[in-house]
Amino acid sequence: MYSQINALTREFRPRLNVIKDKNGNAHTDQEKNGERLAEYCCEMYDSSEIISPQMPHNEEDDLPPLKSEVEWAIRKRFSGKSAGLDNIYAERIKISGDPGVELYHKLCLKICETEQWPEEWRKSVFVTLPKKGDIQQCSNYRTIALISHPSNTLLKIIMKRLENTISREVNLRLASGIPT
Repeated sequence: MYSQINALTREFRPRLNVIKDKNGNAHTDQEKNGERLAEYCCEMYDSSEIISPQMPHNEEDDLPPLKSEVEWAIRKRFSGKSAGLDNIYAERIKISGDPGVELYHKLCLKICETEQWPEEWRKSVFVTLPKKGDIQQCSNYRTIALISHPSNTLLKIIMKRLENTISREVNLRLASGIPT
């Protein structure tokens, strides 16, 4: 009943298939709109300035992922998320239990040993979602990336290790009186 009332009373917002190019010219052609959004995303993420902060080296970061880390990363996956290009859903990984943890642990060990990320794991799907405001402007879209869930498992482990290293470094600096 709530959904019916909501459908009847909400404000109608027609979906415009118009995107402005860099010069401000509006285009209605779906193909040109897709090309413009792809170009905008590339501009957003393609930086000629690569900032490489000096991170303190930590021996723990050189260790291959532990089985407990893989299990933690799988457990932390959110259910209900879209699958990446590989069509593997987080739920499928979660319900695989101990055999799944063992499989992903072996995969993570092999990736760390060979230092080669699998080609399928490198590919992502970028989806643009309109924000409020003028949806003809590319800047009024936010972009999400659909990353492979197996890849995201290893990325979660790497991110957790970086968080621990940064937290430890910040605490050391604060304790010694060095400004952060």
